[in-house]
Amino acid sequence: MSRINITMTTFVDFVAARSGTPKLTAVKQAKAQYQAGYDPATDFYKPLRECIVDAAQQNLNGKETLASISSILVNLNARKLDSYQECGEGYKRWRGRKNVLWDNAFPSEGSEWTQDRLSIRINPELGVLINGTPHIVKLYFKSNDLSQFRLQTTYYLLKQYHYNMHNHVNVGVLDLRRGQLRGPNREIPGIDYLLAGEAAAFQTMWDLI
Repeated sequence: MSRINITMTTFVDFVAARSGTPKLTAVKQAKAQYQAGYDPATDFYKPLRECIVDAAQQNLNGKETLASISSILVNLNARKLDSYQECGEGYKRWRGRKNVLWDNAFPSEGSEWTQDRLSIRINPELGVLINGTPHIVKLYFKSNDLSQFRLQTTYYLLKQYHYNMHNHVNVGVLDLRRGQLRGPNREIPGIDYLLAGEAAAFQTMWDLI
């Protein structure tokens, strides 16, 4: 049977879903989406994500990044407008007076975490030096609270990316709406076994649907 390739966000959404029907629904939606193929029109945060990454690569400060985000608001529909503005303000608050520079050691390609036939693309958006310390950062755009379990899963996968870089970096999730760079309060003992089990469950459901 062929390999199943999904994004880290898809897998984290599955892991964070409640057991039972919500997990099955997550797999059904993911399979339908991947079979249909990527459509930029359905990628709600694509312009904002690209704007933030581009601003970080240009080493723009928080105020300049917010101005860059404001420039793309003109052509947005009302459904996106509030979300984009809230994320932009949160990004500006997080930047504050920090010295944030793009890390040229950050690889342009992503990495993978593989379990049997399931391959999960680990794709953090930012590789930056924050006050001189290397960081790998995954952006979180949603209004839903960033739960500890979602943080734990994302943190674990980002650490796998970190190991592939062969140097010491900090990893975290930037909760844009709240302007906070977050990591888990603690690491769950045996999380590698837990996520291996979740990966097996995802693959089984995918094959049976």
